[in-house]
Amino acid sequence: MLLGKLRLARGLVFWTHDYLRPWIGNWLGVTNRTGSLMQRALKEVEERKKRGTDRNDFLEKFFRLQREKPDQVTDTAVISMAAANITAGSDTTAISLRSIIYHLLRNPQHLETLRQEIDTARRGNRLSDPVTMEEAERMPFLQACIMEGLRIHPSIGGLLPRDVPRGGCVIAGRFIPEGHVVGTSAWVINRNTSIYGHDAAEFNPERWIKGNKAEMQRYFLTFGGANRMCFGKNIAFMEMTKMVPTFLRHFDVQLTYPERPLKEKNL
Repeated sequence: MLLGKLRLARGLVFWTHDYLRPWIGNWLGVTNRTGSLMQRALKEVEERKKRGTDRNDFLEKFFRLQREKPDQVTDTAVISMAAANITAGSDTTAISLRSIIYHLLRNPQHLETLRQEIDTARRGNRLSDPVTMEEAERMPFLQACIMEGLRIHPSIGGLLPRDVPRGGCVIAGRFIPEGHVVGTSAWVINRNTSIYGHDAAEFNPERWIKGNKAEMQRYFLTFGGANRMCFGKNIAFMEMTKMVPTFLRHFDVQLTYPERPLKEKNL
């Protein structure tokens, strides 16, 4: 119960801060963890209000909703939704694409296999430019590379919290009372050797072709799981499935500093 109460208290702090922000700014430092993203969203919102636009993009849709429901959709709400589009709508997909391309470049044997699959489809007139979703879905090694890139480097590294339901539940043989918050990280589950094999820490697309794909997908947490699955999953898959083969079809790329390990940074 204590964790549940702490979580509620944390939510009240954020809600109160959002309400008072027009007068106190970020004096309490509540949004320091995501401050840079919020500042970027704030800047874009303010500039759009000044210059206007004829584009029918997400930001314009937010403004339209604000005009229709000014009492419900405040400036703070517009800024929050714009920031969410950066973190959940584009940055996560960009992270995933970087992971796929990076690990392919670090593993040239897999990159060569994928290039051969792309070239075979192209020579057989089974590949458009840009590649369509339907065409890409008929390329098994491409799909395996995408899944492996998403598995080994999830775009979200934090916990995926869930409220324990009424009556409690048993996890790993231990009873957890109702009202508590439990969670796990995709970075941990996606590298579990009992699920993904002894080489779970390595980039190996072959596991999605030769291994138990259904079992691996059951525990695949890059997009969350069950009824709390990311609702942008299908759009993200569409973007990656079209972009990767189209990109590799036109460009021959290599790492500038192949000896340097990949570094992550939380913003």
